Amino acid sequence: MTSPGHRGVQAAVWSRMHQTLRMHRSRFDTKKLFRIQISLLWFLMHQSSIWHMKDCVERFVCGKREPGRVLEIGSSMGGSEDPGPYKKIFTDLGWRYEGLDLSAGGNVDIIAEDPFIWPMDAEIYDVVISGQSMEHNIMFWLTMLEQARVLKHGGLMIHIAPSRGYEHKAPTDCWRFYRDGMKALASWAGLDCLESTTDWSQNDLAIMERRRPRDYEALQNRAAFANGAWGDTVGVFRKPNNWHPTDAMRYMQAFVDRISI
Repeated sequence: MTSPGHRGVQAAVWSRMHQTLRMHRSRFDTKKLFRIQISLLWFLMHQSSIWHMKDCVERFVCGKREPGRVLEIGSSMGGSEDPGPYKKIFTDLGWRYEGLDLSAGGNVDIIAEDPFIWPMDAEIYDVVISGQSMEHNIMFWLTMLEQARVLKHGGLMIHIAPSRGYEHKAPTDCWRFYRDGMKALASWAGLDCLESTTDWSQNDLAIMERRRPRDYEALQNRAAFANGAWGDTVGVFRKPNNWHPTDAMRYMQAFVDRISI
């Protein structure tokens, strides 16, 4: 899947948004106008993430998996009533989509009152996804274990998170991720890491070309949005059929056994 020119698309959409709102301002009430702005701003901020999700679905889902149930983590579109862009990617292919977040909002089907203990049974989803959500999660490693729990054996997991970019609290902004971060999460949760890539910046690639010439070409080829603001890191995972308690769980149990609660 060929990546579009990031800045050109962004400028065109931004211009079109303002033109449309100016032309039709009198037709919209204030709340509807706000919802439209939220949807368009989300798209502008995360168009690279949408592209990456489509790319992963084309390469790892289409023609390889029958439509089933997909769960998105951090699915809320806030005040917008429009379906999230990841939802459309899957529902257009016949998948049953469910969105999980911590409070009610557009595109939310399941409300998790506790972000690390979810109100659903184990092994019920065929695919679990998130996009631009992990950086806001104060303990994403615990959420990763819940995701592995609700994913079926042999199921697929796709996460997209920034490796750079300005602070954008929702309500917190705690982390940035590299390729090895996704691989570490796979080990933590007992998953197979099928792919881990980062959209390195042009400056990063120039440094790598000098210091790591053997790796440079491969890293450059997978940097779909080298000039993008977020430098998306993409992790694709599979839950093995023989999934069992991981080192993470053993370490946590050992810690609990050594302290008084």
